[in-house]
Amino acid sequence: KKEIGFVKMVGEDKTFVMKGIELTRGLPKAIEVSKSELVPIYQNTMLEIIRGIVDVLENTPPELNGDLLNNGIVFTGGLSKIGGLKELVGDYIRNLKITIADEPDTCVIKGITQAIQYIKKVENKKGHEINPLLAAY
Repeated sequence: KKEIGFVKMVGEDKTFVMKGIELTRGLPKAIEVSKSELVPIYQNTMLEIIRGIVDVLENTPPELNGDLLNNGIVFTGGLSKIGGLKELVGDYIRNLKITIADEPDTCVIKGITQAIQYIKKVENKKGHEINPLLAAY
């Protein structure tokens, strides 16, 4: 799936053999599928996610827009590794830099680890510093 999963055609079209169980008979079956046949399927799902991103951007407070223009959007998590994501998002969200995190699978947990350490550090100072992670609550 890493080789054939693309949300936009990037590079040459390739054909892959996919193996699974045929649901009507319950027997093993192998079929040939090209990357170009699967792109529209993946793309439909990704377009829903892009619509959500656009909705969030449209409702972003003005004071954060400068940060977005300067830094752009960083995608994290396993889905960000799907081929053509950066290009597809760039087609719909122009004027913003689109970046895929260096280690998308692990960067979220690393960030949480840093946040927990920060919370502990602030709690150890007995409240002399406002914790931005808890300020909203």
